[in-house]
Amino acid sequence: MHVTVLFHDLSHDGPVWRNGYWPLIDLLSRLGSFELLEAPWARGVSGPSWLRPLRRRRAQRDIGAGLAAGMAPSRDAQALFFAIALTPNMVSIAAETIRARGDTGSHKVLYIDENIEPDDVAAEHWGHFDHIVCFCADLAAQIAEATGVPTSYWPPHLDLLRFHSTDTYRPIDLICFGRSRTDILFEMQRRFLDPTRSALCMDFVTRTQPDRTQPAEAEFRLLFDTLRKSRASLCFPPDDVPRFKGRSPLLARWLYAWAAGCAVFGTRPRSVGAQPHMDWREATVTLPEDVDAAGDLIDAALADGPTLRRHGLINASEALSRHDTRQRLQALFATLDLTFPVALQAELAQLSELAKSVRDAAD
Repeated sequence: MHVTVLFHDLSHDGPVWRNGYWPLIDLLSRLGSFELLEAPWARGVSGPSWLRPLRRRRAQRDIGAGLAAGMAPSRDAQALFFAIALTPNMVSIAAETIRARGDTGSHKVLYIDENIEPDDVAAEHWGHFDHIVCFCADLAAQIAEATGVPTSYWPPHLDLLRFHSTDTYRPIDLICFGRSRTDILFEMQRRFLDPTRSALCMDFVTRTQPDRTQPAEAEFRLLFDTLRKSRASLCFPPDDVPRFKGRSPLLARWLYAWAAGCAVFGTRPRSVGAQPHMDWREATVTLPEDVDAAGDLIDAALADGPTLRRHGLINASEALSRHDTRQRLQALFATLDLTFPVALQAELAQLSELAKSVRDAAD
């Protein structure tokens, strides 16, 4: 099987949002012959307002042509072209790459993992893809209706054979990473500053300075290693973030915390599509709106070590059961009538056994 992935360079410093895609790309690279097409980071175009769209379209065509020229030839009927898009510009670059190549393989898939509205992309660009997978069920339905391209919902996923933990060494009592309710975070920091307490609260903020970032693999491993050393994590949905336009999807921060064996405190996402994928009681311990009450609940839970440990094991087991990237790929391959690799099928069996053993440890 030949796999072509279109994304960005992961080997040097770069934007923090690219780090979470390293595990996916690394797994795809092990499916057969592989190439990564590295699109340049987006830059603004200059000129009067009427001219900028034309210049942007020309730049997209030039980038697509350049990427297509560098692609390895392949006559593999099982070939997969997999483009990861976090911006409308990247959707257009992927479409222009396909157009310039003529035929990049029998199966052309677009992975939308940000809030890209159907109208943000030229209508003809959507038509270059055989299938779209999308991080948000609500948005997936809108894209399918507007473009006519079959679109599937992909909840968060991770290579869980490599990234899961049931470790007992967890010196960090509470970790916050990514979006949060700052009032609750600040309250917990205030409580943890009490000199009579030995507990530790960590606010994990990914570095953004060019001289302080590493390749995506190193940055992702640093995040996950910190999570696996944590007992509990705060997780909140992006309800108040304008670009989500009122959508409240299940995001990767939940999965990372579950996989790392953390208990989770926060607020569950409101999206109907999210609920079936976090339908066990321990997935999120809902915090009250009142800050003091929320702090009291967290403190009480942290004081109950056995229950907190059980929550973490159940979360890890559920993640292993339903949120591995191989499970997403298995469904996609079935949809595209592609042969699912034997090696991945064997690894799915390992995941099932591992999930059962972790659940048994929780019980």
